[in-house]
Amino acid sequence: MRRLHVLYRPLKLFFPGGRAKPWGGLASCRWASFRTDATLPDVNSFVARSKTCGELRSAHIGQEVTLCGWIQYKRHEQFVVLRDFQGLTQILIPQVEAASHLRKLFSDAPVESVVRVTGIV
Repeated sequence: MRRLHVLYRPLKLFFPGGRAKPWGGLASCRWASFRTDATLPDVNSFVARSKTCGELRSAHIGQEVTLCGWIQYKRHEQFVVLRDFQGLTQILIPQVEAASHLRKLFSDAPVESVVRVTGIV
């Protein structure tokens, strides 16, 4: 069982003249303690990337890599541009019939969706 401690503070609205009024009726800081029986993962599953978008080079051609990031934009239901904290990478969605579920998945996903992609460079 894990115990989570959360500190929350009241929000204050500042008015001309330096006066501050509590917002929402909370006037003091409080500690809240929550208990949970659910196990929390120790590692985020999106850190299981093998490379970042900015690390890919021509030396990686033929290698299988895993990228994580946000969908920057989509083009012609064939290309997805993936963005992470280091750069952009264009993902080519296979056009074979077996990959029709991938095309549907990416066409339905809104821009800024978080995805993890594994494929061959």
